[in-house]
Amino acid sequence: AFYEPPEAHPRQLAFERSPAGQVVRNQIANNLTAKGMTETSTNPDVLVAYHSKLQQKTQVTDWGYGGFYWGMGPVSIDQYTQGTLFIDLIDPKTKEVVWRGTASAVVDHPESPNAKKLASAVDKLMKKYPSELASAGSRRAM
Repeated sequence: AFYEPPEAHPRQLAFERSPAGQVVRNQIANNLTAKGMTETSTNPDVLVAYHSKLQQKTQVTDWGYGGFYWGMGPVSIDQYTQGTLFIDLIDPKTKEVVWRGTASAVVDHPESPNAKKLASAVDKLMKKYPSELASAGSRRAM
């Protein structure tokens, strides 16, 4: 089952309900199914949670000295948005995270993220989830 916190942050709920959040959710489900896990809401072995974080970043590049003289050379300042996706697998009994995967990238359009890039990020992230954990016994998730 997908984890539903008792008091979710409004921004998190907005992400989960957005088209981008649905892409992430569906891609997580597809990846876990491919690893041999079965979706169930009755007594799951793990709960799945996911959330995102957008952060404004600034990159300053000093291109060095400006030639044969002393002084500052050219400097460029670039601002961008970094997006980070977190996927947690949680033990339903203890509510402890048993596995966490993260993926970060520059987000060109934070208001409408690229669905293909999101799906690819989930696939890349979920490759890090050990198949032997997923296939240990008959695992039920989501």
